[in-house]
Amino acid sequence: HFRHFPQRMSDRMCAEAIAKDGIHILVNLNGHTAGERNGISALRPAPLQMVYLAFPGTMGADYIDYNVVDTVVCPPEHREFYTEKLFYMPHCYQTNSFRQLYKDLSDVSISGHKKTSLESRIEHVLPPQPAFIFCNFCRLGRVTPDVFKVWLNILKRVPGSVLWLSQSSHAAVL
Repeated sequence: HFRHFPQRMSDRMCAEAIAKDGIHILVNLNGHTAGERNGISALRPAPLQMVYLAFPGTMGADYIDYNVVDTVVCPPEHREFYTEKLFYMPHCYQTNSFRQLYKDLSDVSISGHKKTSLESRIEHVLPPQPAFIFCNFCRLGRVTPDVFKVWLNILKRVPGSVLWLSQSSHAAVL
């Protein structure tokens, strides 16, 4: 069950709607990030509440019961710094689909066609020898001009490095 609540709705109105819908598990996908609506969870509209995905850290809030993590996001020795119970994913907590990048490969399981190889380094504008690839897969709106300048300075200082940004729209393609 997914329901979008516009910003014009108060946190209390949203929490009442969630409770009325009978939601048993509420998943907060923002955490402490831009546009968060943590006030909704603070009103405790569901018996079980968890945080996942956008903010890979503790909420530090008594109204969040579980935090979805992996051993990279929260190594066992960091457990003491989390207020929530931890739900460890077995491999990786970050879910991304590569279907947009490799549509022909993702179709293999559906159509039965075979793909002989992945795209080469050259097709990704990478040098044939190893290079350091910096990645920033957050929403592009978070890459402000100042942040982009910092990335450019890092790239200048690390020979052979490249920066990959998430391509969520045609506007993201340089």
